Amino acid sequence: KPAQLKAAFDQLGVVQPCCDVRIFYAPEEMEWVLALIKETWPSATFSDGEPTATSYSGALVTFGLTDRYLRAIAKIGFHYFLTQFHQYTGHEAILFRIREFIANGVGGVDSANEFIGKRQTPLLGAMLTPGMRPAGWVAHVLCAEVRPGECLAYVQMFLSEDWPAPVYAVRLASDPSITELRSAGHFYGYYEEGLKGKFSGEASSLLTTRTSTSTPPFAPVVLPPTSPA
Repeated sequence: KPAQLKAAFDQLGVVQPCCDVRIFYAPEEMEWVLALIKETWPSATFSDGEPTATSYSGALVTFGLTDRYLRAIAKIGFHYFLTQFHQYTGHEAILFRIREFIANGVGGVDSANEFIGKRQTPLLGAMLTPGMRPAGWVAHVLCAEVRPGECLAYVQMFLSEDWPAPVYAVRLASDPSITELRSAGHFYGYYEEGLKGKFSGEASSLLTTRTSTSTPPFAPVVLPPTSPA
C-alpha cells in the first residue's frame, strides 16, 4: 500500500530525495510495482532501465542475528515433530516452554541456547565420511526423535555442495515421564533440472537409527560477545 511504502521510506531518514533511483523487480511484477510507485509519489517519472551489474565491489553489508530467525528454526522442527508423532498434539504441558519461545521469543536471542543447539554430527549417514558433500543437489533435511527423558527435532536447511549447512537441534521437551524410543526423518530434495510442473522437488523418508545412549552435547547457537584484546 502507498502509505506503508511511504512510511518505510521515511524510516530510512533520507533527508534529500535522490533525482535518480533504481528499482529492482521481476519482469512479471513490473505493472504493479510501477503503479505503486506512481501512487505513492505522483510526480515520479520512469525511463527505460538498463541491465544492472551482476557483481559490485566496495559494498558493505551488516547482518544481525535476531531471535526471529532462531524461533523460525524452532517452529519448523516443532511442526515436523508433530507430523511424525501423532500422539502429541502440541498442547501438552511438557511442550509449553518451546511454544512460548516460538510465539513470544521469551528472553530474546540470548535465551536461544536453552532451546536450540548445533549438532556436531551429520544427519545423513553418507556425510559421516570426512569431506563427503552433495553431488550437485540441494535439499532440506528434517528429523525428530523421542528418547527417554526428551523430545528433539533436527533442522538442516539448503544443504548443498557449496554449503554444508549447520544442523540445528531443537530441544522440544525434557521430562522424566518420556520413556519412548522412536525416530523419523525426511529428505526434501530439489529437482536438479528445476521445476516439474508446479513442483520444485520431492520428499523421501530416511532410514533412522535408534539408540538409548545419552545425546552428545550440542554447540551453542549464540556465542557470548568477545572482549577486546
